[in-house]
Amino acid sequence: MRETLALLKPGGIYAVDDMLPQEDWPTDHYPLAAGMVDGLVSLDGVLSVGLTWSSGLALFTVAP
Repeated sequence: MRETLALLKPGGIYAVDDMLPQEDWPTDHYPLAAGMVDGLVSLDGVLSVGLTWSSGLALFTVAP
């Protein structure tokens, strides 16, 4: 994820969809998805917001 965020210009937005559990997900998928979000949120200089809209959306940006 650090490599992905390194590609963003300051203020750029990284969007991740389908963040709410889905019926067709394997049983181990949600913990992996939640862990990815937790890892992104914990990075210095990364701002985030989660939206419980549709199948779930998470937006991340790198602070200028």
